[in-house]
Amino acid sequence: MKRTIIIIFSLLAFLSCGSGPGNPSIRNTIKKDVSDTISLGLREYRSGNLNSAKSYYTEALMESYSIDNTALIIDINQKLSELSMRLSNYTDASNYIFAANTVMENENSKEFDFIIYLTIGKYYEKAYDNSWGYEKALEYYMRAAGSATNAQDRASAYNNIGIAEKKLKKPDEAVKWFESSILINEAEHVYDALGDNYYYLGEISDERLDYPSALLNYQSALKYDKIAEKSYSILDDLQKIAADYSKTGQKAESAYFYDKALHTAVSLNAANEIVSISNSILQLKNSP
Repeated sequence: MKRTIIIIFSLLAFLSCGSGPGNPSIRNTIKKDVSDTISLGLREYRSGNLNSAKSYYTEALMESYSIDNTALIIDINQKLSELSMRLSNYTDASNYIFAANTVMENENSKEFDFIIYLTIGKYYEKAYDNSWGYEKALEYYMRAAGSATNAQDRASAYNNIGIAEKKLKKPDEAVKWFESSILINEAEHVYDALGDNYYYLGEISDERLDYPSALLNYQSALKYDKIAEKSYSILDDLQKIAADYSKTGQKAESAYFYDKALHTAVSLNAANEIVSISNSILQLKNSP
């Protein structure tokens, strides 16, 4: 309610100035407000308060429309789409990303091609979760790779191409894309991306029942995710490591990592993960 009141007063102040959004002073003030609001949303996101983060980003989007700032409108719609996918709200994710795409195409804002294509790919991959969706995702990931203007963006696109190939049951192709991404990310010291690369290589090793290799990959993912302080990714890594230690009969190691995972889940208020990890711990205790 407090943030809604702030928006109302901002609009009243804006209207009372009589100069309209064309006034550079007003535009600069609103742009600073938008930047501050986005920062608050990012803080909430990193704290695991996803709905609160979405509220801040929505507020920032409203303010961006008030000054018709194309770059901010595209950028915030893209952020809201990513956040909606994290909340499994694919209707909102679709609305936001295709709104961003429409603005981008009509305004010929080529600088956003990469991130918009990449996010559309993620939407198809996650929302449909079937072969058609993965093929559409692959199409957009390829477009993202083709529009990338720097090595880090290319590495990100390669990683997502690998994910799509993996889901299309083409593990050998997927490994090639992940390894290509790793070569760039290691050279550029992009630790958060390296965590993703190794995590997905771990999943492929799991699918091949090569648990020792999977463990090495997940441990590498954990190392890089800790450097990047990616809380949710750390939680995923810990659960995978615990599960693979269990599969290889190393109960003490498995119990240790499940305990670490549980503490991480509690700190993030991740209710579903808390239940899942607690069940895994119980199963481990009752196993021979």
